[in-house]
Amino acid sequence: MVYERQRALLELLEQRGTVSVNRLAELLNVSTATIRSDLRRLESAGLVKRKHGGATAINPYPQSESTSFVRRSAQQRLHKDAIAEVALSFIQDHDSLIIDSSTTCLHLSQVLQRVRLHLTVLTNGIFSAQVLRENPLIRVFMIGGELRDENSVEGATGVAIFNHVHSTKAFLSAYGVDEEGRVTDFNLGEGELKRNMIRAAGRNFLLVDHTKFNIRSVSEFGRVDQFAAIITDDQLKPTIAHQYAGRTDIVLAPMAGSIERSKLGESSRSRPGPPPPSQAHYSGSAGLRGPKPS
Repeated sequence: MVYERQRALLELLEQRGTVSVNRLAELLNVSTATIRSDLRRLESAGLVKRKHGGATAINPYPQSESTSFVRRSAQQRLHKDAIAEVALSFIQDHDSLIIDSSTTCLHLSQVLQRVRLHLTVLTNGIFSAQVLRENPLIRVFMIGGELRDENSVEGATGVAIFNHVHSTKAFLSAYGVDEEGRVTDFNLGEGELKRNMIRAAGRNFLLVDHTKFNIRSVSEFGRVDQFAAIITDDQLKPTIAHQYAGRTDIVLAPMAGSIERSKLGESSRSRPGPPPPSQAHYSGSAGLRGPKPS
């Protein structure tokens, strides 16, 4: 996919500094014309600076909340991969899912792309929809609305669909989770959409890496006790995990070690079981909790 190639290109520039067009083409196994096209797009987004015969990254870790989707997807990549693998253990054959447009949920979509599960997925993530449609067992529906950026749609049109749909599970991410249990995003429109996603799902799961805790942004769309579990990576400090564990389950995804998953050609799991033994698991006072299916 275009975005995956551009993400890889950006990572190469951030790791190596200035790199020639020819070398980038060789590393990514594409033509120099493709590299030049990608560099023009990344330069227009303020992510790279083109130089004669090559390019260099600009400010690898900007502080702006509106950081490019391509760059955000590259940040905490290994953590997001681990979170996505564990999230799969909560998905079973014939589930209907709501998946938001976050980079973490894109990683989940990439995991779902290669599993043998019959699923119906509703998403406002353009990249996630493109990834999921590569799996013939998954039916993909796009949430309508206004195109906000290169990856997501939002607005009243998208919100309205949740008056007519219900899913078994929703997988959402967030800009931050604060000490009082508020789950927030930096975009008001996205926050409104996620509030309705939570309402439409039988059980909700929050996918956030360890850097998102004790952080708040402008748009509150939920509280931690509305989620059956928070799935995060194992870099989360135990003190912080216990801080939230009284309100919901906290599942820590290991950065190393195998996670059981169903692959194409293998039989799927009939039901989600407890977290694999390699995962740390902090239970809330009521176990796995979330809105009950109506």
